[in-house]
Amino acid sequence: MASDLDAGGRTLLRMLVELLPNVDPADPGTFVSYTDAHRKLGLPILFGNAGRSLQSQGLNSLAGWTHERNLPAITGLIVRDLERDPGSGYFKLYGKQDLVDIPWWLGEVAKARQFDWKPYLEGLIPQAAGPLQIGRSSSQTTAQTTTTLRNISRSDSRLFLKSEYGPFSNSWPVVSFSQPALKVKLQREYRTGHDFIVYTGTSGPETRQPEHRGKLLSAVQIDKTKTYLTKDRIPAESWKWAEENYPGQWSFCFQPLSGWNFVHQPRSTDIVPDAYSVMGIYPYRGMVREITGAEKEALLDQPIQSVQITFRSGMEESLTIAAMMGDKTLNEVATRLADLIENRVNASGTIVQRTAPIRSAPLNLKLQIAELLRATPLTCALCGGFMELKPKNRLLQPSADRIDSANGDYGPRNFQIGHLACNLGKNAASPVDFEEWLDVVRRASGPR
Repeated sequence: MASDLDAGGRTLLRMLVELLPNVDPADPGTFVSYTDAHRKLGLPILFGNAGRSLQSQGLNSLAGWTHERNLPAITGLIVRDLERDPGSGYFKLYGKQDLVDIPWWLGEVAKARQFDWKPYLEGLIPQAAGPLQIGRSSSQTTAQTTTTLRNISRSDSRLFLKSEYGPFSNSWPVVSFSQPALKVKLQREYRTGHDFIVYTGTSGPETRQPEHRGKLLSAVQIDKTKTYLTKDRIPAESWKWAEENYPGQWSFCFQPLSGWNFVHQPRSTDIVPDAYSVMGIYPYRGMVREITGAEKEALLDQPIQSVQITFRSGMEESLTIAAMMGDKTLNEVATRLADLIENRVNASGTIVQRTAPIRSAPLNLKLQIAELLRATPLTCALCGGFMELKPKNRLLQPSADRIDSANGDYGPRNFQIGHLACNLGKNAASPVDFEEWLDVVRRASGPR
């Protein structure tokens, strides 16, 4: 490790890297507070202030060191106890504003989650449990290590079975999908750093290699916070093959964080027969099915080997105010939704409080909305269907929705975008009635 990173900075970096697998880059609630950092490191709190104390015991050293080397701003993982943000000093170091550049901050945490820190840690992180060696060629990877899912998972890890035509590899180094509902399901249920997507080869001729048909192929962990166009994330020859043989499929993808292949590629019917038996029928066709019970236990003990991947450029840059203002349609829609929310917040006076929850909106609301609206693909968080910024049908236009309607906060952890019709339906119906209606909609629009 570089000599100009002091001992406190080195210790802090190691702690943060060890925490990364458990971090959801979109949820500051999963980050570590200044006080907790002291506790984890066994440090005294100096000056009566946890923030100033940690700065003097390694934080300033680590922040300056990463900034000078243009590394991901990993110190953004450390947040104030109540506000759950890193404080103004973190933003100022990079020429950012703390109330404006929230998407940039969360983007840096996502980059840190994907980055290969091992060369900077002198081999302190076990190879099998570490993130992918993103950006390296196969000639730079180390020898494969055999382990099991049980060894790298947690007791509460969830395993989601997904049909694929081949194992996770450099030829297709992303988790692709066609149905927008899959994006919505995983972003709701999958927990970054905890859960796994398990590949099973289909039993039909779509899986070109006979040895992969009906076999358990891979286990992958993903960054669920963003999705991308698959053609921008895989080798050009792989996308050309897909377009020639399966046009219109796998348009979108999640970016992986870690990946393993099953050593013996056991038959899916031997290990997960119940989960595998429904993968070709509604509602699991093109989707995922959670593996539970005895099948999960059997799967956890199957030998796996880590996969080292080389793929195209990393994270999409976080949206800036200038970029948002330069996109006329995006700016108009974000402004409309922000104005509607602010009107609701302002209307939450003594009269409204008796019939509706008190509402609050973050100062960076417009930028927060615009960041969600530029998603690829743009999907309704309620029904999982595609959305357009300015559809002809008003009922299909984007609408602001609070995930927990009883919570009046419109902050990032309680805010999503959905069709206006879906949002109205959610507000007017009980949760049971609304889910029943959504099931009808999904059956009508899903694969036949």
